[in-house]
Order: sequence, then structure tokens, then C-alpha cells
Amino acid sequence: MVEQHDPTNIEAIFYSSYGKARMAMVESDRFKREQKIKVLKNSISVIDDNYDSSPEKYDENKKLIEQINNDIMLLVMGSFVYTKTTTQYGTYNDSEYTYTMFIQLCLGWIESLENIIKIIPDPVNTEYILKLIRMNYVYIAQHSNLYLKKQMLAKIEETDSRIKRIDPTFSPTVLSEASRKLQREQEEKVKKLIPFYIIGSIIAGGVYLLIMYLLFNK
Repeated sequence: MVEQHDPTNIEAIFYSSYGKARMAMVESDRFKREQKIKVLKNSISVIDDNYDSSPEKYDENKKLIEQINNDIMLLVMGSFVYTKTTTQYGTYNDSEYTYTMFIQLCLGWIESLENIIKIIPDPVNTEYILKLIRMNYVYIAQHSNLYLKKQMLAKIEETDSRIKRIDPTFSPTVLSEASRKLQREQEEKVKKLIPFYIIGSIIAGGVYLLIMYLLFNK
């Protein structure tokens, strides 16, 4: 009702679709979940359009933005009921499909937060938003493939630099942990490829020797 009477109310815009998205997590049909998550992402995309950047609204908006971020984290980090589906052809796990939607949701929220930063007059008042952005990047890094994880770690480093320009005492801890994890994954990947490199080198060396033998023994 609030949204109908005040279509610019960002709290109503978000929570009218957020509740439906939370309820959709018990749906066995992944396409129903996708539909509700898309609606929620669309509602997030207009939050920055209706954000009141006047100084007197700052404290109220900060509380709301932090609450919205917390609820997004509760959604994407919570467990959903139907991650496995059994049919006559077997059982498949569609949890990765849902996590992909969560990642897209977080990216949409990051974009909206970045747009809000642009319209806040005092850069000092953007520190909390940067920390929320960092939190979303960390989530994505923890639930993505190796390629996207590298991108997110770079984004985290960039965000840390922006925070430190406002608060030089800021000391991140999650990044180093995530970096070590990424390094371990890369090392494991290399270890798995070593036998193929060795075999490839042996084959290439054998082919080279065979060619040289044929050339000099004509």
C-alpha cells in the first residue's frame, strides 16, 4: 500500500519484492525462483534513482541502506529448500543455478550503491557504503569460478584503497584470506596439469628426435 501511494519510497520498493523473493526459495521450480529474483534485482536498480541525498536524510538513509544490505546477505547466504530435484531420468542439483542468480543480484546492488555514492555530497559519508560494497564483492568471490574470483579480488583491493583514502586506519583481513585460497586453488590446478605437461614434453621431444633422425639418415 505504501508503494502504491508513494512510488518513490525506496523501503517499500525493495521490501515489496524482497518478501516474494524469500518465499520463492521454497519453490521446487527454479524458474519461479529466477522470476522473483529478477523482480527483486529490478527493484534494487531503481533505489538509487529515488535516493534522497539531502544531509538531513543521511542518518535515516544510512540505517535503511544497511538494513537492505543485511537482508540481501540473509537471502544469498541462507539455505533454500529445493537444491536437488529427482525425475525419472535421475537427480540433479540446481544450487549452482540459484547461486548464479544471487551473484547477479549482488552485482546489481553494488551498481546501485555506486550510484548512491556519486550523489552524496560529503565523501566521508560514503565510507559505510564502500564497506557494504566490499562485503558483496567478498560474497561473490567466495561463490564464483576462478576467473570471476580473480576479478572480484581485484575489485576488493580497489575498494580497500578507496576506503583507506577516507580512513587510513582501515585494515582489511578477508582479502588476504581469500587471496591465499585463490593461490591454493591455482597451485592445485597447476599440479593437476603437470603430468600432461611432462607427457606433452616427452612426445614433443620424441617427435623432434624422429624428425632429426629421418633428416640425417636419408
